[in-house]
Amino acid sequence: MFYGPSGDCLERCGDGLNYGINECDDGNLEMGDGCSPDCLVEDGWLCSGGTRTKKDSCQPIRTEIVRANSTDWNHLNVEFSKDVMILGELRPKDFEVKVFIESKKVALKR
Repeated sequence: MFYGPSGDCLERCGDGLNYGINECDDGNLEMGDGCSPDCLVEDGWLCSGGTRTKKDSCQPIRTEIVRANSTDWNHLNVEFSKDVMILGELRPKDFEVKVFIESKKVALKR
């Protein structure tokens, strides 16, 4: 916390101290970790716990898969309960997909 030229109290973003003027302060100026370089909570994140002596902790907001189906071209369509943002590259090791195949008994004619 410091005073600006007009005597207003200002917070220094990125110092890990949250006096309540900024939405969050996680102690850095990195993008994509929940608290932006402007000390605003990023979309899809929840930040809390910051005080005058402790930095905020940010976690992604969890969402549920509402529906998933595959197309004839082996594309997977997934619908989530909330907006999601995929950060970086999505690799097969980042998720697990279980496929259940329904088998039907078919009578053979002779």
